[in-house]
Amino acid sequence: TNAEKTNDDDDMEQQQQQQQDNIHSKLDPTTGAMHNLPLWRVNWVETPGRANCLNVHELQYTHMFETILSNPQPWYFGHLYTPGGSKGIQKGTCDLKSWRDKVRIDDDDDDD
Repeated sequence: TNAEKTNDDDDMEQQQQQQQDNIHSKLDPTTGAMHNLPLWRVNWVETPGRANCLNVHELQYTHMFETILSNPQPWYFGHLYTPGGSKGIQKGTCDLKSWRDKVRIDDDDDDD
């Protein structure tokens, strides 16, 4: 009947909306936490708000950015500084530092 089709359609729309919500990054305004945020792990530090044009050549990141950009705005991703980039993560040699620690280390290296 029409009522059953409407309920089935509503259920399908809810499932599709839930799948879309799982794909997109979402800010929880009560906690300030960003959920489902894709992370781009690279071996350099970026300054927030800076514009940069980059060549994304690693397959996992090409896929990640294509997925992000194929969905409606807003488009968000996180930038995670990892010494050695993805290779450092794969080798297990990645020692994560804050950007402040990285700047201090680089400043100390310049003194030599």
